[in-house]
Amino acid sequence: ANKDVRLKIDYKYDYAYPFIKGTAIVEKDDLFGVINVNDEEIIPIAHASIKRISNDFLIVKSGGFFGLYNNNGEVIVNAEYNRINEHSKNLFQLVKGQTIVYYDVSKSKFISLKE
Repeated sequence: ANKDVRLKIDYKYDYAYPFIKGTAIVEKDDLFGVINVNDEEIIPIAHASIKRISNDFLIVKSGGFFGLYNNNGEVIVNAEYNRINEHSKNLFQLVKGQTIVYYDVSKSKFISLKE
């Protein structure tokens, strides 16, 4: 039962990072996207960078701004922030200019410090 099991991906990417929870970041022509194990693009290969956070979220950089996706390729926060920081497992700090808000992923809710 000591089989060498490898996932085959066609040579259409310049680089493919390891799969984590069924998805992998891929690079082609200096742009990044995310594929699933069926080699389907769940985040289009159109971003300047993609960084995986805590295996469940991805911070994407597009057009000079940052956004947040979940591991299924669904947009959590649009790419309109200057910076996104992981504050805790389900809480992200979003910075846009001089404005700082927080996004609670578990409640799908923005939290302002003014509340």
